[in-house]
Amino acid sequence: MRRPTFVILAMATMLAATLSLGEQARSQVTPAPEITEDSNREKILRGWDSLVEGLQDELTPGLEALRDWADMAGPALESFLEEMGPALTEVINNVRDWTQYEAPEILDNGDIIIRRKQDAPPLELPSETEEDGPIDI
Repeated sequence: MRRPTFVILAMATMLAATLSLGEQARSQVTPAPEITEDSNREKILRGWDSLVEGLQDELTPGLEALRDWADMAGPALESFLEEMGPALTEVINNVRDWTQYEAPEILDNGDIIIRRKQDAPPLELPSETEEDGPIDI
C-alpha cells in the first residue's frame, strides 16, 4: 500500500511546484491562450478523470489481493470467532489498559499467554462481596 501513498505525495509535490511558479515565469514560457469558463471546466474534468483512473490503477491490485486473502482466511476466522469469541470478549471486558501488558507469547506446548508488564501498577480486581447495581441506604 506504500505505492499509492507515493503517487499521491508525488502528485502533491508537482502541484505545489507548479503553483509556486510566478505568473510572470509562466507567461514567459508560452503566451497565454484565450481562457473561457468552458475550456477551464473541461480541463479540470479531464484532469480529475485522469487522476481517478490513475488511483484506480494503483489501488486495484492491492484490493484484489485483500479480497483473495479474505476469501482464504474468512472461514478460519469465522470458526475461530465462534469458538473463542465469548472468552475473548470476557478478556477484552476485563482488561482496562492494554499498555500494561506484553505482546502475546506462544509457548512450546502451544499455550498462548499475555503477561502483565513488570512495571505495571498493581491490578485492582473487584471484590467478590461487591454486588453490581444500586445500593439501598
